[in-house]
Amino acid sequence: SNYSISSIAVTDSGNYSCFISSSTGSITSNTASLQVYEVPPITSVTNDTLCGANQALLNATSPSGIVEWYTDSVGGSLIVIGTDYLTPVLYSSRTVYVQATANGCISFTRTPVTAVIKVLPSITATQPASRCSAGKLTLGASASAGTVNWYTSLISGTLVCTDTIFLTPTLTSTTTYYVEAVYNGCISSPRITVEATINSNSTSITSTTPAYRCGPGTVVLGA
Repeated sequence: SNYSISSIAVTDSGNYSCFISSSTGSITSNTASLQVYEVPPITSVTNDTLCGANQALLNATSPSGIVEWYTDSVGGSLIVIGTDYLTPVLYSSRTVYVQATANGCISFTRTPVTAVIKVLPSITATQPASRCSAGKLTLGASASAGTVNWYTSLISGTLVCTDTIFLTPTLTSTTTYYVEAVYNGCISSPRITVEATINSNSTSITSTTPAYRCGPGTVVLGA
């Protein structure tokens, strides 16, 4: 005789036996052991977002199973086993898939985990400027994408402009400014220098040589 459990659960695990009783006596069958295992879930995943080509660190956790990483949502190749997956250097966004295994049971579906690779902008050209006395100068810089930010220092410093063209305040000496490009949360590094040069005008007239003649003609002057 068979005994069926229609809706099996982990709590149904145990030892079962069949007891038969009649007017002539009773009999108990041998014990049958039933073990029901829980399907291990993936309870959390951690994606990673990077600026430019780099390695991504992805994470997935399961409270009751071993985490396995695959190339595809179904089938595919096993990449690594463990809660963390450090990818090779990625040049574009990539999605991988995780499942948990325990006691021969596997997660019902694989969970996607994504490494997002965003464009890293760069400063593509700069335009320094110079003048021969104190005053303002127009500097320029262009970026591969995004906004150009101008700073007073190579690291940190004061943001003085957010444009491709920067009109300096009045300068009395040569001043260096630093530019970076910002696009979609990614920042170029290191900052690029742009010089505003004030040339010293130290030359003066120290003497002159006048001349004269009688009548029309050529006169040579000197200084």
